[in-house]
Formats: sequence, C-alpha cells, structure tokens
Amino acid sequence: MNPTSSEFAIATASRAGREHERCGRNNQDAVAVRRSATSWVLVVCDGCSAGRASEVGANLMAQVFANALIEASEPNESAMNHAVARTLEMLGSLLPQIGPSAQRVDTLHHFLLSTLIAAHIGQRQAQIAAFGDGFVGVDDELVQLESPNDTPEYLAYALYDQRPPRATFQRTLERDAFEFLLLATDGASSLLRSAEANPLCRPAAADRLSLARLRADSLFLDNPSWLQRQLRAHRPAPLDDATLAIAGRPSLHRSEIGRELE
Repeated sequence: MNPTSSEFAIATASRAGREHERCGRNNQDAVAVRRSATSWVLVVCDGCSAGRASEVGANLMAQVFANALIEASEPNESAMNHAVARTLEMLGSLLPQIGPSAQRVDTLHHFLLSTLIAAHIGQRQAQIAAFGDGFVGVDDELVQLESPNDTPEYLAYALYDQRPPRATFQRTLERDAFEFLLLATDGASSLLRSAEANPLCRPAAADRLSLARLRADSLFLDNPSWLQRQLRAHRPAPLDDATLAIAGRPSLHRSEIGRELE
C-alpha cells in the first residue's frame, strides 16, 4: 500500500567498507527500525573500528534503544533520556557476562563502544539525538556530526566514569515541517556527497545515493529494498562501513525536485 501524505515510508541499507572486506572483518554498523500505530523510530550505530567485535554492542544498542523509544507515547526529551538509561542499563548488565571484572575496560573497548543516532517521529513532532559522529539529513539540509581528534562521544563511555552521556546533536521538529529524514554513519560520507565529490564513480552511479537524489527519488517509497541494492552495487565501495536509514513521504513537489536534478 502506498503511503499517504501523513505517513512515512522507511528504508534502510548497510554494508561493510572496503577495509573490513579486505581484512575479512564484519560490518560493525547496525540499524534498527520500529513502528507503532502512531510513531516511527530509526536508529543507526557505528561500532568502534578499534574494537575486536564492536558490532556486538552496535547491534544490541540499536535494538534496545529502538525498543525503548517506540514505547513512548510521544517523542520528547524525556523519552530519549529513558532510552539512554535503558540502553546503558543493558550494557552494564552484560559486562560481567562477557568478561571478568578485572578486564572491564577492555571488554567495553572491544565489544560495546558505538556511536548512536536516533530519530523518533510521532503524531505531532519528531525528536532527533546523536551520541558520536555521523550524518543527519532533514529535507535538503545535511548536518555532518564530527568528533574532535576523531574521538567520538560513545554512549558507553558513561560506564567508564559514571558521568551522564552527552549528546553531540539534538533537534526537535514539527512533524508537518519536514518530508524527508536521513540518519547515516560516517562511512556514508562519500555516498551522500554529489557526483563531483566522488570522481571515481560513473556519474549516474555516484549521484544515485547523494542526499539530493535520495530526497527527490521516490523509488524507496514503494520499494524499501531499493536502497540496499543501490548501496551494494555502488562502486567503489565506501572505505568504511556505511549505514543509512531514511524516512520519507510523498510530496506534491517531489517530482519538481526530481526534474531539477535531471
């Protein structure tokens, strides 16, 4: 069924980067989506590349955070804080199950460090929060979240020193104020830029996953698997693991945007 103007279609895609494929390592990104009768939740996570198996923490965090958010009646700061607390509680309970207490720091470092970007779309508004680096796109605006000295503010750092987690990005939007929302890990950088920024690709392929094209293209609205196929076929593959989660809805001027890009 095609979505109405008030509904959102959701699409996600994720693939390992060239370096991880070359070394035979897993994709350390994760993505989770939840939907209720009135809300949508999207979460993307990027496990620390220095960890032996940080995809473990990334996947657990994405699922637990998404579950906690979708239980809230409406997006707000309190719901985000609850999801943070629930996720940290889960991670803390896992530590003694994964490794001995004497190796608590090593266990955190190798299994549980991950960035997290989440969006909760409700009936009246949407709430976005990020812990670490990555990308947030709202309509034609793309915000790159960067970490000083390439040291992301991992959520699990709160388990090191018991200090409250610090969000690197927060925004509240009226639901009717946007039609397209994108969350992405930092490995998607080369994909989200224009063809000019990615000269190694064929022009058509390079631009297919740019923010402008994703916003204008209605294919993912009717076929959620289209995004994953495009990411898998993209050449060259992104250097780092890349994950995208998109929420979009039909627009009367979407076709006009598409014509401008032709």
